[in-house]
Amino acid sequence: MSSLIFWNCKGVKKKETALYLKEVVRDNYVFFVGLAETKVSMINKTDVGRIISNSWDFFHQPDVGTAGVIMIMWDSNLASFTVIEHTSQVVFGALTTPNKGLWHVAMVYGHKDFQIRRDLWNRLDKVMMIDVPTIVGGDFNCLLSTEEKRGDKRFKMTKGTEEMKSFMVNQDLHDLSVVGPKYTWCNNKHGITRIWERLDHCLLNSTALQLVPSAYVKHLSRIASDHCPLAFKLDDTMHSHPKTFIFEDTWRSYPATKGIVAKAWNKHDYGDDSEVLNIKIKRTLKSFFFWNRNKCKSLNQLKDELQNDILKLQLQEDEEGGLSPKDLDTLCSKVREFNITLVRLSTWWNQRAKAKWNEDGDTNSRFYHAYATARKNGKLIRQIKDENNTTVEELEKIESVFLRFFEDKWKPRNCNIQNLPKIDHK
Repeated sequence: MSSLIFWNCKGVKKKETALYLKEVVRDNYVFFVGLAETKVSMINKTDVGRIISNSWDFFHQPDVGTAGVIMIMWDSNLASFTVIEHTSQVVFGALTTPNKGLWHVAMVYGHKDFQIRRDLWNRLDKVMMIDVPTIVGGDFNCLLSTEEKRGDKRFKMTKGTEEMKSFMVNQDLHDLSVVGPKYTWCNNKHGITRIWERLDHCLLNSTALQLVPSAYVKHLSRIASDHCPLAFKLDDTMHSHPKTFIFEDTWRSYPATKGIVAKAWNKHDYGDDSEVLNIKIKRTLKSFFFWNRNKCKSLNQLKDELQNDILKLQLQEDEEGGLSPKDLDTLCSKVREFNITLVRLSTWWNQRAKAKWNEDGDTNSRFYHAYATARKNGKLIRQIKDENNTTVEELEKIESVFLRFFEDKWKPRNCNIQNLPKIDHK
């Protein structure tokens, strides 16, 4: 699983920074690194070789003086990066890889003053494109909610917070699920003066989320800096677990479904009431499954076909002579069916988004497509603590923890652990 790293390293030439960065790159299969607060005014290829590897290319955006702000490095054997926009607060460019294609990536180092940080949002608004998969990561120096702070003064909604949230909505950016420590920055003090905050984020737009629906962010250990490195895991492998067959809300809009239910339900079955009920439900769902597979077209495919047919008939109607009465009836019928199909698509997305509070006019928007896709992220168990209070992350170890739990809970009740279903990691 390949990764991108975003990190406020507090000095790129520190020995401990270089050692830790090499460990992170090796352990997480990293091919792209974005660093903030490099604290160098100039850097060359030899320096990059010492910091990470000779096969890596780089772009350095220095600040006024010797502080140094942002540096981008990428493995030239695996990717190429072209800078599109660069300032002291962001380096934005096109990242191209053989497997993933073209992505836009922004490494952010937001200013602490929200009025200066406003230039960051304006710059990104000009260069970002919603239809291109985009990752925006780094140190935003901005808190979004009270859950992102612990210690010192309580969180207070500020103008800077409102502007960042507005930017995320306008550019269709979403915060991914996180594995690891909750906070990304700590002032490293002791006692009541110790403060933790989540200042670093990795944001993804809907286009990217649809390409890698299982991607997530891992907050790595806070070493060599007071900020955690953020590892964006490009996990585009869909886990091949058995799917649960569910009732589709759209089926209720088909006249044929009443007959299917009546035929499956009216058969005589034997057993007690609960057994008979389960048999009837299973038979009905099985009938729906085969009816849906054999008779119902994909709603998106049907929508496109109807749209094309309507357009052809309307073009034919423009010609001299117009449509025959039969063709006119066909046109009206297809328009009605198209409108019904749009309603069914809306219902289909509603069921997957589990968003009961939405309005009908919003159900087929880009937000709801992303919302439904992102639910796959939320259901995956990325890490768990075992009986020794040790955190495990490998899927096989997570499964073994669950199996031991079931064995401890159910074996005394004569439950055979070998007959338990395979864990779905959800």
